[in-house]
Amino acid sequence: MIRSTLFFSLFLFVRAEDTEHLVSKVMVDDLFAKFVKVNNKYIYLLTQLQDMKLADYLHKSDKHERYPDVFREVGKRSHRPQKRFKLIIDDKENAKKASKAGIPILWIDSSYTKMLRYPMKIPDTIVVPREYEGVIESELKVHTFDSTDPFPTDSVIPQFEDVIVFMLEFDPLAARAMVDRNELDYGYLQDRIIQEGLEREASKVYLQDHLSFRVMETPLDRERLLKVIDRNKIQEVIP
Repeated sequence: MIRSTLFFSLFLFVRAEDTEHLVSKVMVDDLFAKFVKVNNKYIYLLTQLQDMKLADYLHKSDKHERYPDVFREVGKRSHRPQKRFKLIIDDKENAKKASKAGIPILWIDSSYTKMLRYPMKIPDTIVVPREYEGVIESELKVHTFDSTDPFPTDSVIPQFEDVIVFMLEFDPLAARAMVDRNELDYGYLQDRIIQEGLEREASKVYLQDHLSFRVMETPLDRERLLKVIDRNKIQEVIP
C-alpha cells in the first residue's frame, strides 16, 4: 500500500514504502496534476502548461542518514521546518550509494564503449531522469533521460541499449558502430530512441537500417560513414 502524504500544492513528491525522498519544484502560473511511475516509486507531479521556473532539492528521511557524504543539507526556509538536501555525486561509489537510497541514477564510462566493441574514451557520466537534474551537484558530466524506464532499482548499471541512446547524443557515429557490432534488443532500443526524441540523430547515421522509426534527417554519405566506423575496430568483447 502506497502511503499518501499531503504537501503544499507546488511540490513534486516521490512516494513509496521503501523511499521517502521529496523533489521540490517551485512553479508558477497555471498548474495541472498527473501521476508518473518511476520504477516502484510514484511521483505526484504538479506541472504547468507553459514554461516552469524550477528550484530543485530533496527532502530526506532518517533512513538516508547512513549516506551523509551523498546528501548535503542546504539552507532551510524559515516557514518550512523540513530539511532540504542536494545530492553530491563525485564518483561511482557515491552514485551507488545514491541508488541504494532510492535515487534513480546510472553510471556510464569508457568500459562500456569497450564492451560494445567501439573502444573510445568518454567522460565518466552520471545519468538521471530529467526531473532530478537540479538536485545533483557534481564535477562529473551529468546527462538526463526523459523516460524513467532505464533506471533499475538499487543499481547504477545501464543496459547496453541505454548506453547507445546516450552515445547518440555524445557521438552518433559510435552509436551506429555499436548497433552494427553487437546483439541487441532492437525493440527496446527503438522504443528508447523514440522516448528520448532522438529520431533525428538516429536518422543521420542510418539506424533505420536496423530499426523502424520516422526518418527526420538527411543521412550522412553512407560510404564515408562506413569508412569512418571501420577505422576503429575491436575483435572481442572486453568483460
